[in-house]
Amino acid sequence: EGAAADEGAEGAEGDDEVACAAAHEDGLLLLGTLGGLVLALPRAAGGAPRVVRRHAGGVLDVALDPSGTYAASSSSDCSICVGPIPLAEADHEGGALRAACIRSWSHRYTRPILGIAFCPGYASGALGARVVCVGGEDGKLMLNRRGIFASKSVTLHSGEGYITNVKWRGPLVAWANAKGVKVVDVQTHQKVTHIQLPPQSQSQGSRRAGEINLVWSSDDMLLIGWGSTVVIAEVRQKLGGPAGVRFSRVVRRVVFSPSLVCGVALFDSEHLAVLTRDADLPSDSSCDCRAQVVRHVCSLAGDIVCSEAVPLNASRRSAGPLYLNSGTCSYILAGIDILAVKRRSISEHIVWLTGCGQFEAAISLASSEGCLDVSTEKPKLCALCVNPLLASGQVARAISVIRQLGLLNEETWLQCVRAFDDAGVLATLSMEIPVPPSATKLTCDVYDTVLQRLASVSPCTLQALLAKWPSDVYSAQPLRPSLQRVLLERWGVTVTTEGAHCRVKRALSEFSDSELEERRLLIEALASLHEAQGDRAASASLLLSVGSDRLFALLSQHLGEDETLQKCFCQEFGRLFELGAHQALELAVEHSTTFKPEAVLKALASHGQHWQHSYLKLLLHSDREASSALVALHISLTAHFEPHALHAFLELSSQARRGPGRAAARVGDDGGEDDEGNDDEGAGTSLGASTGREDGDIERDNEALALCRTKGALHAEAFLLQRQGHLKEAVQLLLRELGDVEGAIRVASAVPHGQDLLASDLGETIAGDALRDARMLSGLLARLGSGGGPPIRGSPGLSPASLLARMPARLEAPRLAAKLAQALDDGQANRDLHSIQMQRLKQAISSVSLRTFATQRGGRAMPAAQSA
Repeated sequence: EGAAADEGAEGAEGDDEVACAAAHEDGLLLLGTLGGLVLALPRAAGGAPRVVRRHAGGVLDVALDPSGTYAASSSSDCSICVGPIPLAEADHEGGALRAACIRSWSHRYTRPILGIAFCPGYASGALGARVVCVGGEDGKLMLNRRGIFASKSVTLHSGEGYITNVKWRGPLVAWANAKGVKVVDVQTHQKVTHIQLPPQSQSQGSRRAGEINLVWSSDDMLLIGWGSTVVIAEVRQKLGGPAGVRFSRVVRRVVFSPSLVCGVALFDSEHLAVLTRDADLPSDSSCDCRAQVVRHVCSLAGDIVCSEAVPLNASRRSAGPLYLNSGTCSYILAGIDILAVKRRSISEHIVWLTGCGQFEAAISLASSEGCLDVSTEKPKLCALCVNPLLASGQVARAISVIRQLGLLNEETWLQCVRAFDDAGVLATLSMEIPVPPSATKLTCDVYDTVLQRLASVSPCTLQALLAKWPSDVYSAQPLRPSLQRVLLERWGVTVTTEGAHCRVKRALSEFSDSELEERRLLIEALASLHEAQGDRAASASLLLSVGSDRLFALLSQHLGEDETLQKCFCQEFGRLFELGAHQALELAVEHSTTFKPEAVLKALASHGQHWQHSYLKLLLHSDREASSALVALHISLTAHFEPHALHAFLELSSQARRGPGRAAARVGDDGGEDDEGNDDEGAGTSLGASTGREDGDIERDNEALALCRTKGALHAEAFLLQRQGHLKEAVQLLLRELGDVEGAIRVASAVPHGQDLLASDLGETIAGDALRDARMLSGLLARLGSGGGPPIRGSPGLSPASLLARMPARLEAPRLAAKLAQALDDGQANRDLHSIQMQRLKQAISSVSLRTFATQRGGRAMPAAQSA
């Protein structure tokens, strides 16, 4: 397996262009130009081209013998020349000595020769081995034999048009003509195969035989490229029959439509290398053909593994891109451009990619080939990629490379930490370090090293990591002295421990806002380390000393379970309030056993009664038992700040004294009172509610009643009158001041059993007031119609019929007819429902009676009619 990389080489001289070429497996390249030059590029890289010979016309084809010693060329002047290559002896000493014994020779034909090939043993000096096979415009394929005394030519084939691309391998010669590709055995003169040119190739511009590519990839495999198709033909020995008889068959066809195949070669035992160009390449000779020639590596089945554009400037004068394979190196030629494509091993190519700055491609290749599975390879590749990127300031790309590598080794992470720290960008890397539970945990050395280095370069990142990382991944104890040392050296801050507290002593020097922020972050980081070790009191005292908002989160989480923390902060509410008023109030309410309400109210006194009122509201909804002792103050503050919410508060405080039972409505949140939530159960106390109450409660109710009258809180006044047992006064207040029929009915419905006289009196009061006000009467009729009967015990005068009979003639109730119709409909519906319920009850009783009769009889159960 290998990979490819392009390397430039110098081409022909002046305006001359390459027309044909041949390559040897050891790197020798032979070129024929349109100007008639035959050039040899030596095997050593960087060597200057040598002129092998000059033709009078343009060179049509060149060939090298298998030893790389001899060169053959044909020209448009109808001549061919064969002779040794004039290279230095150091290039090929044995071949040069043998070439000195064999002279160059040439021959002229009647028509130009388009294809030429050496006999495989030409340089051996064996008898009859000095043979070349040629074919050209006369349509003949001939063997030109050179002897000591005479030479002769033997025609192998003729009569099918131009012959090009003659290739000789072992005893087999393949050539192309207008009909297709043919193979012949030159030893037996036996025709091996004829592969006909496919019709689709002719339609795509491959009618000329010169556009067909032939390559022997082995002694028995021929690669053919024509049009957009690559054909793999296999030559086999025929079983049975005469010895030495061969035949061939096409084993695979690979199509690269719509591109045209310019060259084909065997990349390795499982892959092909194919050069293609666009089929609609413009004919303008000045056209820039860059990115229109592509080199593919594909499997033998045609699956493309990779493709890369070839940067060539093709010319209309030359034959087009040429592709030659010579072992480990291949050549792509077009015009004056020559590209050497060198094959490398995977490891060599990875190193080459990193040297070219293509780090992501190198990692992707190493990962796909399994190179990263070796534990020693990933650290090496990481160093090769990350260090150059950091040196050039490409931090984001270095982070991307680390993600792509998926580092898990602790030593590699430490190597990266040092590299990023030296570059001054450790803060950027720190967020990429894997931590549980989302990733595998590294050793503590990695996390400790990062935190210690960040203490002096990025306090903000240090604090963020301490908040993000679990406390068990790093060692808090060794980090604390490091932070204290940085605080002392840079800001003159001394941190001392006094019991459960940590005291911070600051220097008197002046610092900028940014410096003060860095100092605060470092002290917060030190507090996080104390918290990680379980010393929450010291952590909280450090946060309080710098006024950190993180203090409230710490106290809210641990204050209920840490007795040391409770003792340290039970008297610190004032400082907490100055740090964050609303957060301090919520904390005091949440932990009312630590922050005593009396102490909190005393601390809030200097800040104004408004804050006391806010605290008591929160406390009422959170801890009713604690707020019950402060109800007098709460009533006073509510009457002062939110008189409209006094009624809801009184109901809520009354429920708190009775104990938990109903869900409380929020007091004062929406600026109003929640009248809809006041059902019969929570309407207040009965007439005898005042009995059994303590004198303090009665006195407090009297004071609250006076406040309500002063502030004009009529709903609250009615509630207090009801609680004191003054039900008639409460009903009259609700009716005559507020017009609240519903509220009056609720108060009257709360009369206890045995006091029917009072209930009747209240009902008559409601009816009398309603008969004097049309709107009130309408609301009462609606209430009675929906209730299905008298809402007050012992008050028949509150029925719809009674009210209508007593209604004054001049009183016009709005929508009276509709409400009466609705009441009648509701009554009829109630009657029908009652009838259905009674019918079902009778059926159920009958069914139960029958089952009981059948069960209790000692004999056979009799039918119901019989038993009756």
